[in-house]
Amino acid sequence: KGIRINHHPHNYGNNTTYLHLLVCENTTREDESAAYFLLDYALNVHKADPNPLDKYGDTPLDKAYYRKNNACIQLLKKYGGVRK
Repeated sequence: KGIRINHHPHNYGNNTTYLHLLVCENTTREDESAAYFLLDYALNVHKADPNPLDKYGDTPLDKAYYRKNNACIQLLKKYGGVRK
């Protein structure tokens, strides 16, 4: 039971995953945000796929670069995240 981490939570046809959503959270201190810790937990403990594609072909790392979320960029790279 629990969440399916690689699942598309709101499948409106865009294939956005929880990882895509988490990297789009911007805070003043990215490395202390709840989203950062959830991302780390998903990748480390649940072994989430770091490279799911949304309907635009973007990975979570692509989204993190777009949002300039440096903490998440480094974390995704650590777990094998790649850009398209």
